[in-house]
Parts: sequence; structure tokens; C-alpha cells
Amino acid sequence: MLIWLVASVAVSLAGTGLLIRVLRVIRMLDHPGQRRLHAEPVLRGGGLTILITVPSLVALGSGLADASMAMALAGLMIAGGIGWLDDRRSLGIGTRLLAHAAAGLAMWWGLTSLQPPADWPISPFALASAALILSVIASINLHNFIDGANGMLAWQTVFVLLVLLATGSSADTELNWVTIICLGAVLGFLPWNFPRAKVFLGDVGSGALGYLLALLTWWAMLRGQLSLPEALVLHSLVLIDTLCTLFSRMAGGRRWWRAHREHLYQWLIRSGRSHARVVLALQLWNLLIVLPAMLLIRWLAPPLTEPVVPVDGLQRFLPWLIVAGVALLGTSAWRWSKRGILRRHRAK
Repeated sequence: MLIWLVASVAVSLAGTGLLIRVLRVIRMLDHPGQRRLHAEPVLRGGGLTILITVPSLVALGSGLADASMAMALAGLMIAGGIGWLDDRRSLGIGTRLLAHAAAGLAMWWGLTSLQPPADWPISPFALASAALILSVIASINLHNFIDGANGMLAWQTVFVLLVLLATGSSADTELNWVTIICLGAVLGFLPWNFPRAKVFLGDVGSGALGYLLALLTWWAMLRGQLSLPEALVLHSLVLIDTLCTLFSRMAGGRRWWRAHREHLYQWLIRSGRSHARVVLALQLWNLLIVLPAMLLIRWLAPPLTEPVVPVDGLQRFLPWLIVAGVALLGTSAWRWSKRGILRRHRAK
């Protein structure tokens, strides 16, 4: 497995360096503006390297011999491809959502071939299918929302992938192998994006990573290596920030679907903190809250790959109580942080 990690890092690192030269020639720039956090033009579209690296190495490892993997990666190309077109020239929201739904359908097709419907963690199967496709659409867009600070999305992806590897079974080599390739691709991109950004992921990168995180999370759940409560806690940083921001904008009567700079990380950077400081501070949420909560859930409800232990009703309910506690804590922290920023701004 180590050789695949090294290969993925090397291909992504060198590929991004070469891609930067191409992006300069075609002048693919993200210009400063009212809804941006940078003061100078920065290249965008660097996530194209990740979109190329992951399926290329999977194909090199003969992963495409499996029809289910081929379909899953087809969805990746749809999600990243529509992002690349949007980076080149802005597309309408309807076109993008249609492409995201097609990517979700491709993932559903691939995972259905991988795991019989009777073994899916959500029932009935029709509900699970709808949940999967909607979660893909949501994941692509939610991860695009947090791609506004140097290294923000890349570091979040690294954390999630490391947790998936840690919770995975050594027997499921295919899932671990794909996860390692994805991890290497992101690690190879990071030096170009953090702490100073020479290039941004762009919609091609955020779309690809949003899709991959949804794919690997669902795959882990289907393998019984991750429960639904664990998955919600694992992605709580993105879920809580996005939902709090959207509800705040809706409550204020603003057009919540329009681009803006009202996510917590955006407020923190606009208040004078550096990109690196904000990104590292938000990762403390993952280390201090997410990891302990996941460990507690795992202790209360062992994964399906372990011997089945009889549990009572309370033990089945407790993981969801932990999810609710994490959501309440995160929402409170979001509101407290934003109010603190506003108070300091008014004081000035």
C-alpha cells in the first residue's frame, strides 16, 4: 500500500506543478472580489490534477476491471468535469445540479453492484437509494462552500480519509487502496495550496473531493466499517457550518442560494486572522470533538464487522444522542464565535 501512497503523492505534486504553467497560459484566474478572501488574482482549477491522478492510478492497478468501480469513477469524472466547465465559464445552477445528480446515479449504480440491496445500512432500499443520490449532490456543493480558504478543503479531506483508513478493516484491501490513492492525491496538492495558495482547487477540485468523500463514506458504511451516526459526526464540521450559515441567511431574509462570505471561516479571516491559523483552529474541532465522539459511538455500537454483541434499546439510542450533542455543541460554538467577531467589529 505504501508504494501507492508514494506514487499518488508524486504524481499529484508534479502534475500540479505542470498544471500551474498551463493555467497561467490560459489565464485561468480567480480574481479578488466582494465574495472572495484573497487580495490578489490566484490561479484556479488546480484540482484537475486530483481528478486525473485518482482514476489513472486506479486504472493502473487494474481496478477498472470491476464494473462497479468503473461506474463509481465515471461519477467522479462527471462531478469533476462539470466543475472544470464551471471554472472555465460560469454555468447555471440547474445545469450543475443535473450533472451532480447524474454523478450520484453513477455512484448508486456502482455501489449497488458492489453490495446487495438487502445489506444496505438504510432500509427500505428505495429510501437508501434516494439518500445516496441526494447525499452526493449535497457533498459536492457543501465541500464547494468551504473551498474559500487556503488549504481548508484539502486538510478537511485529509482528516476524513485518515479516519476512514483507521476505522477500516485490513481485510477490505480494495477500499483501503482507493482511500490511500485519494489521500496521496490530496497530499501532493497541499504544498501548492497551503499555507500560501499558488493555485486554488476550483470547482473541479471541490466537486471531485466532495464526490470522493461521499463515495468512500458510503462504501465504508456498506462494508459495515462505519455506522450512520459515525458518518454524520465525521462530517460534522462541514455540515454544521453550512447549515448554520444557510439558516442564518434565510432568517435574515437574504438570498441564501447566492454566493457570499458568511461561513464561519470566512468571518474569522475577514476579522484579520490568517488563512493558516483559521484552518488549523477549525481542525481542532475534528481532533477534540469528532474523534472522541466517534470513539464513544464505536464503543457503544461496535461495527458490523465485529462479533455481534446483544444491545438493549438504550444502547441503540445513545449513538444518536451523541450525534445530537455534537450538533448542539457545534451550533453553539458557531453562534458564539460569530457573535464575538461582530462585537469586536462594532467595538472598533
